[in-house]
Amino acid sequence: MNEVNTKHLFDTYPILYRDKTAPETQSLVCFGFPGDGWFKLIEELSQQFELLNNTPDCPYYIIAAQMKEKFGTLRFYINLIEKEDSRYRQESDKIWRDIIYSIEYSAELKSSFTCEICGEYGELRKGGWLRTLCNKCEDKRNEPLEQ
Repeated sequence: MNEVNTKHLFDTYPILYRDKTAPETQSLVCFGFPGDGWFKLIEELSQQFELLNNTPDCPYYIIAAQMKEKFGTLRFYINLIEKEDSRYRQESDKIWRDIIYSIEYSAELKSSFTCEICGEYGELRKGGWLRTLCNKCEDKRNEPLEQ
């Protein structure tokens, strides 16, 4: 992802990306984000997670651990850190975890039909490396290299 989009995400969602400067032995956020085509998906996901981070009833802080492409879809790995002042425990923890992981899964699902390069409708493409691409970006990928 380009530097402008990356900076925007890091600056707009400071709790979620608090480990952006941590060494790679602690967090893989330092490696950045996959393609610009998924920026809107990642922005939506980040907005929802940051909203939960700022919700007093949510018993966790959601901290990004790694964002990458795997098998042609977005993978967004997180760590859940218990809030010290959380009012709820045990029974509600499962509900909150279900909410958090459904947000994460929704972004992964959307990425399976969103071109990772341009953000248009895409499909899973084979050819050495699985990628989700639109027809136009797939055609560019298959163009012969100039010699």
